[in-house]
Amino acid sequence: MLLGGVSVARSWLVSLSAVGLTLSLFLLGACRDRHDVLSARSFPRAAPMPEGRPSCLEPEMVLIPASSFLMGDDRLPRSSPVHEVEVADFYMAKYEVTNREFQLFVDSTAYRTWAEQRPEYAFTDDGAPAGKNWRLLGEATLPENLDKPVVFVSYLDAIAYCEWLSEESGRRYRLPTEAEWEKAARGGLRQAPYVWGHVRERNDHHVMSRDESIPSSPIAVGTVYPPNGYGLYNMSGNVCEICASLLAPYPYDAKDGRERAHSAALRRELRGRTQRVVRGGRYITGPPTPGSRKEALPQYSFVHTGFRLASSEPPGSRREE
Repeated sequence: MLLGGVSVARSWLVSLSAVGLTLSLFLLGACRDRHDVLSARSFPRAAPMPEGRPSCLEPEMVLIPASSFLMGDDRLPRSSPVHEVEVADFYMAKYEVTNREFQLFVDSTAYRTWAEQRPEYAFTDDGAPAGKNWRLLGEATLPENLDKPVVFVSYLDAIAYCEWLSEESGRRYRLPTEAEWEKAARGGLRQAPYVWGHVRERNDHHVMSRDESIPSSPIAVGTVYPPNGYGLYNMSGNVCEICASLLAPYPYDAKDGRERAHSAALRRELRGRTQRVVRGGRYITGPPTPGSRKEALPQYSFVHTGFRLASSEPPGSRREE
């Protein structure tokens, strides 16, 4: 009787295991169909880092103090109306994420970006398929591009990077919300048309975009152009920056679902649109107002778009395992 019971039990366990495997594969396929983000833990681990090489590079962060600010720009239809928004304390990276930092992530996880897996999702400035990815602009021309912003990365790639860096460092990193990005970009100025103030002079030293003496490609972060009032570099140009927020009409309301990546209610209201907000200028156009808004689907990447990190945790904070 005992042996028979064991046999029956084993049969049940095998059946349950098969059901569990089938269900897991179904759920994984469903997640991929929805373009959800897989955790960094889901990616295969590469060989250990060479001795003496850091496993990750944490960004230099700046405290953006809590306060309200006027968000938006009435001169731009999608940025109107101007309205007051309260933002809590948070930390913003001084610089955009670089090829050097992103390469550590890829080396550590064997991660492949969406542009590498689906080249048709990578675009040039005019919207044509680029047929390129971050490696073709970075690794192939190292070392001169190591400290330039990583580009051809999508929202999903940026989220995977944030998850990996959070796990490696013990401090939670994320993308900034749209409101956080604009507040940080304004540098404490109230409704100024540029991140440095109210007047644009020809060949202004703060401009990072195409002009008579302006580079025609991204530059190394923290070089050439001075920071804004909060000490943040290239908030007007170099590359556009991906935010966490879903693109939704103003006035901005952090509680309406736009800061919840999978808000079913807001997506119904937006008729299923899932574009994430992209902010800032780029080296191939004129400097934008801090209130201007662009967007991109979460799996799309562009030659002129990268990202910058934010955190709600102070420097030195570490999560308990």
